[in-house]
Amino acid sequence: MSKIIRITDRDNVAVALEPLCAGESYLGVTLREDVPAGHKFALRDIAEGENVVKYAFPIGHATQPIAAGSWVHTHNVKTNLSGMLEYTYNPHPCAVKVDREATFEGYVREDGRVGIRNEVWIVNTVGCVNGTAKTLEKLACIPTAAPSWARITGTRRSCSPRWSTIPTPAPCSCSASAAKTTM
Repeated sequence: MSKIIRITDRDNVAVALEPLCAGESYLGVTLREDVPAGHKFALRDIAEGENVVKYAFPIGHATQPIAAGSWVHTHNVKTNLSGMLEYTYNPHPCAVKVDREATFEGYVREDGRVGIRNEVWIVNTVGCVNGTAKTLEKLACIPTAAPSWARITGTRRSCSPRWSTIPTPAPCSCSASAAKTTM
């Protein structure tokens, strides 16, 4: 499994899936400093004022020049939403080719109808919501604790090991710079 993820080719940052150490190289970029799990690092030089792009959309802008391989976090990025009272999501849908031969993993019920096994994925876009995601995971596994709109029906097997959230970033084991995870 890869230690990093780059969401799209248009992103100028990648995300560490586990603690990364200075000197390691990913996607042709050598890390200049340790990067905690769940945090971003620059894939190329990002100029002061330039947008930081993740998910192919700007998530903020650099408050200072950020060199390729540098840790990208609140010390060098500010959100573009600051001061805004409203935010409107304006997606840019793209055409998707329809595969008429597509299938799905399902089952046939006794009455002939088909069904599927649903999975609920909690995908955090920022590390600060890891605790909330873990709480949702725990509540979903306790049928009486989840609100009626969020209850998972079926057997306790619904909460198999496939339920997972990205854990709170752990300190990097390669140096004493683990204090970064508290920022």
